[in-house]
Amino acid sequence: MAPIRHVFAIQTTGGGGTLLLTLLMIDVSPVTVEVESDCIGIPVTEHGNGRRIEAPLQPGTYRVRVYEPPRSVVISWDACPGCDL
Repeated sequence: MAPIRHVFAIQTTGGGGTLLLTLLMIDVSPVTVEVESDCIGIPVTEHGNGRRIEAPLQPGTYRVRVYEPPRSVVISWDACPGCDL
């Protein structure tokens, strides 16, 4: 798992509602957003290239994690002098 960038704890009371989260740092690198309650994932809807996140919430405690997704980098080259691209 990628290093977690930010973790937020959210406590809701009363009736249900919607969590609206706007990400300003997404121009720098792609991020993944997870919303969970008691280790159960909550469906997240992304708008505007993932800059705005919405999640339906019922009363309770939630954890929102924002982190960079894992990635791999491969560097290759061809040292063959007779091969032209």
